[in-house]
Amino acid sequence: MKHSVIKHIISVFLIASLFTVFLTSCKDAEEDKSADLSSSPSDTTISADVDNTPKEETEINPDLPNIPKEKEYSAVRGDVTLPIDMDTFKQLKVSIATPDRYTAWPMLGISSGKLVCVYTVADQHNCTESKLYMKSSSSDGFAWTAPKEVFTEKTGVKGITGTGNDSKGNMLLWYRDRNPNTWATTHELYRLDGTAMTQISAPDFIFPGGAHIGNIFTVENELFCFYNTYGNTRSWGLLKSVDDGLTWEQIPIEENLPKAECPVEIEGVYLGAGKVLLLGRKDANEGTIAMFQMQSTDYGKTWSREYTNITDSLGSSPSMILDSNSGKISLYFFARTSGQLKRREVNYKDVWSNPKNWSNSEILESESARGQDTGNVKTVAINGLHIATYYAGNSSTTGIYGVIIKN
Repeated sequence: MKHSVIKHIISVFLIASLFTVFLTSCKDAEEDKSADLSSSPSDTTISADVDNTPKEETEINPDLPNIPKEKEYSAVRGDVTLPIDMDTFKQLKVSIATPDRYTAWPMLGISSGKLVCVYTVADQHNCTESKLYMKSSSSDGFAWTAPKEVFTEKTGVKGITGTGNDSKGNMLLWYRDRNPNTWATTHELYRLDGTAMTQISAPDFIFPGGAHIGNIFTVENELFCFYNTYGNTRSWGLLKSVDDGLTWEQIPIEENLPKAECPVEIEGVYLGAGKVLLLGRKDANEGTIAMFQMQSTDYGKTWSREYTNITDSLGSSPSMILDSNSGKISLYFFARTSGQLKRREVNYKDVWSNPKNWSNSEILESESARGQDTGNVKTVAINGLHIATYYAGNSSTTGIYGVIIKN
């Protein structure tokens, strides 16, 4: 009897122990399940290898179109996703620098695959002091970084008159410093490699009466750009470099011309086989008001100069883009008398030695502003798009705008 009682007690103890183990296992399982839920991907924080480098400030331009919800297109341009259907996209005007004082003379180029716009902020058109700012875009002009002041150590009337690229793709910029009293000018060439601006040349050019140096382009293995002087008697000529802009040769082409006969703010394209085609604006309303066309068939050794049939461009600077595959030239200019951004497109063969055969103008954008407080179009081609910049406003306040055009 005693042994039976003992066995019964042992059995009860074992059953209780097993039940306790079972309850403990269930509790552990619940805790494991809870732990699995708390570590779901939506709540996980990864702290290792995080890039905390400050990102360049970029703002989506407010001028982007509002796409209806049933058409939620998205186009990736560089580092920005846009609500745009690029298959049907044609053109868009964006604000690069909002009107604030006299914000003008945008110069456009490409550096390290990014668009770069350098512009002037002053008190008026004929200023005595100015500052230079730079913005960049890695989204083909749809969005731009915050402005950064450049050349802070310099004083006086500062400006960029021309841009281009060297053989390595670095952006080159012609910096001009003008004495507001005498119009005496000095010119320095800078190289922009990413974000670093380095002076590489300070040529001692002979420019009586002040001068303008235009955009840089490549002719075979040489860099070409063209200058014009100002005043009632003017000259124009070629600047040539064989060492990526470190040194320059000044080659006068025509000197001591009346103001009405001298091309101004000359832009050019190289067509191959020694052919160079130039356009220059006319500044004086004497005789015809047509734009000038200049040509060389021998790599710039000799030149011809004739008037074109482009007669809606008085005082308007040309900017050209050449499609080397098709031979198409896209000419952009801002007609200051009508306040319109215009374009003419031709195959270069149609106007070579036939300067009065340019196509009719196409109006791309219109502004209410007129006269000298508008204009100065600069263009680049990038990733199937043309970007055209200009400024517009009144005598005290102007802004800088860009028009993005599908090519």
